Amino acid sequence: MNISYLWGDLGHLLTISTFVSAAALSYLSFVSTKNSRTLYALFSIHGISLIGTWICLYILLFQQRYDYYYVWSHMSNWLSLPYQISCLWEGQEGSFMLWMLFQAILAGICLWKKKYLKLRTLSILMAIQTLLGSMILGVYFGDIAIGSSPFQLTRHMLNIPIFQTEPHFIPTDGKGLNLLLQNYWMIIHPPVLFFGFALTGVPFAITLATLYQKNFGKYYQEFLESIRKWTLLTISILGIGIMMGAYWAYETLNFGGYWSWDPVENAVYIPWILTLAQLHMIRLSKDKKHYLRYALTLPILSFSLVWYATFLIRSGILGDSSVHAFTDAGLSGQLLSALILFISIPLLYLLKAWKYLPKANYTQKNSLEMGMLIGISLFLLMAFQVLVPTSIPVFNSLIQMLSGYSPQWAPPIDAINFYADFQIWFAIGIAILSAIVPFWVPHLQALRKSISWFIFLVLGIASLCLLVFPLADIRHILLLSSSLFSVLAQISYLFYTWKKIGFNSSSAAGLSHLGIAMMLIGILLSAQDQNLSTNYTGKIWNSNFPDEINTDNMLLFQNEPRKMLGFQLVYQGIYKKTEIGFQPAHLLQATHNPTHWIRLDSVQKIPRKDTLKIPEAHKNYFKIQYQRPNKSEISLWPQVQYQEDRIVYSPHIAKYWNKDIYTHVRTFSDPQKIKWTPETEKWIKPQDSLLVKDYTIQFQTVEPVPPEILADYPPNTMALQARLLVKDKEHSYFVQPKIFVKGKELGFLPGTIPELGIRLTLIQIRPETEDFLFRVERTQKPWIIIEMIEKPFIHLIWIGACLSALGMFCALLNPSTSLLHAKKF
Repeated sequence: MNISYLWGDLGHLLTISTFVSAAALSYLSFVSTKNSRTLYALFSIHGISLIGTWICLYILLFQQRYDYYYVWSHMSNWLSLPYQISCLWEGQEGSFMLWMLFQAILAGICLWKKKYLKLRTLSILMAIQTLLGSMILGVYFGDIAIGSSPFQLTRHMLNIPIFQTEPHFIPTDGKGLNLLLQNYWMIIHPPVLFFGFALTGVPFAITLATLYQKNFGKYYQEFLESIRKWTLLTISILGIGIMMGAYWAYETLNFGGYWSWDPVENAVYIPWILTLAQLHMIRLSKDKKHYLRYALTLPILSFSLVWYATFLIRSGILGDSSVHAFTDAGLSGQLLSALILFISIPLLYLLKAWKYLPKANYTQKNSLEMGMLIGISLFLLMAFQVLVPTSIPVFNSLIQMLSGYSPQWAPPIDAINFYADFQIWFAIGIAILSAIVPFWVPHLQALRKSISWFIFLVLGIASLCLLVFPLADIRHILLLSSSLFSVLAQISYLFYTWKKIGFNSSSAAGLSHLGIAMMLIGILLSAQDQNLSTNYTGKIWNSNFPDEINTDNMLLFQNEPRKMLGFQLVYQGIYKKTEIGFQPAHLLQATHNPTHWIRLDSVQKIPRKDTLKIPEAHKNYFKIQYQRPNKSEISLWPQVQYQEDRIVYSPHIAKYWNKDIYTHVRTFSDPQKIKWTPETEKWIKPQDSLLVKDYTIQFQTVEPVPPEILADYPPNTMALQARLLVKDKEHSYFVQPKIFVKGKELGFLPGTIPELGIRLTLIQIRPETEDFLFRVERTQKPWIIIEMIEKPFIHLIWIGACLSALGMFCALLNPSTSLLHAKKF
């Protein structure tokens, strides 16, 4: 068997070239004093090698080379093109490559821009790139592996018998993307998040390059201005990435929220909070030089915590406490070593320079300065309060490694309430501070005079809100009042400054603060959600179900309307999403190609000539008609997906200006697990009727089975089909049971009406009397158990996040602060 390993071998060679060129470039830019052709040549080699690695990996994915372990682990035969592309970064090695790509782009900006200290900054960025490159190196020294290569062969990674008997065996299909990752957010969320990770490295590199200089004090303002712009960009991109992940969870997962305080989520949240503290400390340092110590410390902490987050997610240490952390791929030692380097070396430089930095000035502080210091302290406390419980698995491992004793400390069981109980107080403090800051600004004397009116207005609006949302918890009342105060203050501040000064960087800050306040209101009000599907029947759906499913969820039988809190729901069956819209699943027949299905006739259920394309055939949609009095109907489409033995549910969200209706299926009657119970057997003649409990069966006619159906059966097969009309109180259904004869062998193909839960089988014919014997079987009608939640004003979270990011970008692109106008650093 001739198998070409060209692209895999070339990709591995380019991976080594990427690592070596990054290390050489880091060293050369550190010892150089000016630009040289060698620097540009080395960077070109590094960039070409990195892009070549991406190309080789994509070719292997596109060719579906399942003899490569990375391709087999993430690719499958029928993935559409967007998901094929997302396979590039779905795995651990691919995500490191994505981080490296963005890090290389940022290093290229540093190299080509004429900035002071660019060589020192470039050296540190390429040192980071070297460590990232080592994670995908895949080089072995004896039993020691350096990195995990995406170009390893499947037979070297899977210890299964087939490779012992057939060393060159190639799987015919791969495992494919996890069902939850087959979502458009997978295409855009990881690149944005890893771009944010890469951006944290730039302030870190500038800070470390600055600390290396003995005369850095003379470049004090230039350092702050440059690091401020990169910090603004970092907060914007990292914040957008976090919110994308939150919205992904909200619309894809079925736990009814957008944030679960999972350790992986926490690990990204912590550096973002520290970066916010970093931005405000930079603002303080521009006016008060003695805060420079802390302005130099926070970028180091922020980036170190990004790498700490990487260690938590990828070392396997969170395997028992997080649902979406990576398993250990043998990189934990490398990750830990890199983390120690990124913390120890910068701190050594910082301690060395500490005595030369301006000392604290204990003169009386003005109110604006005090407010910002309190705000920075709150940010640090927010990060610390999340960091410690998230790190419990690390503490357990560290204590066991040092002492041999294995502590049994566990993260909080009820993580949502545990973190929320602390974080809400910090949020109240942030809201209050952001509300009163506009009144502290010295040149806004006229605005300060109206503060009493603001307080009265806030109290009035808060009182109205409490009539609609009866908040009993004093913390919720305080958060609502302080956030409303902040919204009104920021709006007034924006109008006032626009009128007096025009839009500037201070106005951009006001826009960001307005967005944060709106987010806090959205988080608070959406938490006052109302369950619309409460079980008022007094019945228990199933004694095996948990109590909350029996009490907080509604049982719907197919085509049986159910009234609920002033509206009506009708479950209409399982559908698939085709190229021409939603089609009933029982009228679609699979082919050898999983993305192409034959449409059956809605009456006779025989194959038609047209074939429908279903790009995501693994997704099934439950159609639920939602109707309110005097208003048009809305179709709700919650989902269920199958992957091997796993079932994944996803919600449907109906959006209104003041709320979302969040609907998801808890469980349902699986058509593959139906058990039929014999009801009766009756002889009946054509044109006669049969009454069976709550429906009637009318035997209309019998006729030969069409040739196009017999074509799929063995030659000389004869067949007849009976045409039956089945009626219940509201609907009529046609069904055509068939009987096949070949020699002395008989075959039966029953006709099924899923909506009624009945099956009719033609089992015998008496030609002399023209009697036909039918067996009637019954099963439970198709049903689903759903949960419907009304989430008021949840849109404020997403609108607030967009406003906050917009404010950051406005501050960044303001002519006086744009990166494009930076001449130093």
